[in-house]
Amino acid sequence: MLHSGKLVRVKVAHHDFIERIEISGDFSLRPPEAMREVERNLVGVEVESTEQGIADLILETLLEHHAVLEGVTASDIARAIKKALGG
Repeated sequence: MLHSGKLVRVKVAHHDFIERIEISGDFSLRPPEAMREVERNLVGVEVESTEQGIADLILETLLEHHAVLEGVTASDIARAIKKALGG
């Protein structure tokens, strides 16, 4: 899925909540290992969660790890996640 001219890929296993998630794309994140923390924090999030709620969780995780996302926003990633969840 393209956002802000950058590709965001989301692989997700879910039922009522996110069981496993992998986020990648041609955007950058410093430090790159912060994405693993984002993915860990998204496990357990209910499928019915709002896009804004998911974006807030992503942003909070990035701030906790002093991470800088370039090329896309937390909202762009949340939008791709909701689309992958069928929403």
